[in-house]
Amino acid sequence: MDEPTVLDFILDKLTFWRKSTINLPTVEVGTEPPEQDLAGGTGAKPIWQGVLILLPLLLAITAQIFGEPENRSLALLIFFYIAAIACLLMLIFLKDWKISPLLEDVGEAGEITVRWFQLGLGTVFSALAFLFFLGNLFNVINTTLWIIGFVLVWWSIWVPENWWDKIKNSVKGFFDVGFQISLWGILVLGVFAVAGFYRFYRLGQVPPEMFSDHAEKLIDVTDVLKGNFFIFFPRNTGREAFQMYLTASVAKIFGTGVSFLSLKLGTCLAGLFTLPFIYLLGKEIKNKEVGLLAMFFAGIAYWPNVISRVALRFTLYPAFAAPALFFLVRGLKRKRWNDFLLAGIALGFGLHGYSTFRIFPLVVIATLLIYFLHSNSKFNRRQAIIA
Repeated sequence: MDEPTVLDFILDKLTFWRKSTINLPTVEVGTEPPEQDLAGGTGAKPIWQGVLILLPLLLAITAQIFGEPENRSLALLIFFYIAAIACLLMLIFLKDWKISPLLEDVGEAGEITVRWFQLGLGTVFSALAFLFFLGNLFNVINTTLWIIGFVLVWWSIWVPENWWDKIKNSVKGFFDVGFQISLWGILVLGVFAVAGFYRFYRLGQVPPEMFSDHAEKLIDVTDVLKGNFFIFFPRNTGREAFQMYLTASVAKIFGTGVSFLSLKLGTCLAGLFTLPFIYLLGKEIKNKEVGLLAMFFAGIAYWPNVISRVALRFTLYPAFAAPALFFLVRGLKRKRWNDFLLAGIALGFGLHGYSTFRIFPLVVIATLLIYFLHSNSKFNRRQAIIA
């Protein structure tokens, strides 16, 4: 039986402009409310059991406190983490903490049709591009081979969508009803604007100074602007290329030159790019309210803003992890093959962004395994395996 959570009830009451859909049952004076036991039958649930739900989180936070430099204690850190795990296992044993069932599949996509000629030709072009990339430099020949191979492989497995009809219907709808924006749309744009303020306010002054990593990056950006188009930049123990080309583009477009501000603008734009996908991911997993809250907290929280403004590559991890997870989840939920392809594109870009993203393919595999093992996915396992 699906019952609303406390969060569902609060959000229902806060969205006062909509008709309420959640109402608490009334109990007549002198009567006892119905009780349920742990198995779902009748029987009172002790108060301590409700408090216990919060304990794993509180204990884990306490353990994290003892991991900070000023309070560091390995013994206490281990103790509180073990206690958090024990409480979580107890909740699962008492059936008070349940994994939510998978959302109902929309099932928009049909069978996949592979265009074998395009796939074979695209594979040949991609193999040739790989050989011509051995010099660690982008040039006209290897880049052209790479793009042709990519387009052909993409074409071979892309499920056709009638974009022309969608565009015509959108244009027709615009002229029929005009430009309209809902109160919810204004709220989403407002949250996004607040996040933008946190990302860019006084960006020229905060943080104020560079250190050695920034200087090394600016030398790499200078190489790009001089025509040295490296695939992997070997300076300073080696770094992936995405930030160098992003910063070079920012320097040219905004006229900020080879400067600390160009580095900061690039990473802050990457941080801002992350937020819509966080919203869409939350909306896909639960609902739009959860998506909005996730985007809001990611927009104003300390660490997302720090890693954006510090002008290092850290922010490139969530910038590509968020769209990869969104398209992956939507593909599994709606059985949309094209979403898996878009998730793959985000995954590929992420591997050119920041070194720690190399663990993310394992996250994708773990997600697919969890989906595969879930009882509700038994009719869609073939598609999960192919993805």
